[in-house]
Amino acid sequence: MLIRISLIVAIVAALAVGTLNFVVVKDKITTLIDDRNSQRTQKEQAQSELASTKKELTKTKDDLAQTQQELTDTQAARDKAVADAAAQSKRADDLSGKLAKTTQERDDARNGLAAYTATGLTSDQVGKLNANCPN
Repeated sequence: MLIRISLIVAIVAALAVGTLNFVVVKDKITTLIDDRNSQRTQKEQAQSELASTKKELTKTKDDLAQTQQELTDTQAARDKAVADAAAQSKRADDLSGKLAKTTQERDDARNGLAAYTATGLTSDQVGKLNANCPN
């Protein structure tokens, strides 16, 4: 009979340990499943954010390249405009000097003509005077 009691106690103890094990292991399994699902969600979210960041980075790189090209083109256009402006300024200065010289020559010629006209003599008369006058 002692063997029966020992066997029943062993069976009851095994059932108790099995039930206790099942409850504890089930909690651990549930915790692990929740943790796994949480990590999966976080991973998917991180990958989604990474993909959108890469797309934004690519767009930003393209914009930067375009902006740098526009800057280079603008600087070249500015340099050409500055060179053209300098050339036009030099040309204007040269023309201004030529105008002043030509105006002076014209005024001198008018003054000479006015002095000639003031004598009241014609060109033939001046030629005859010059021939008659010994130098």
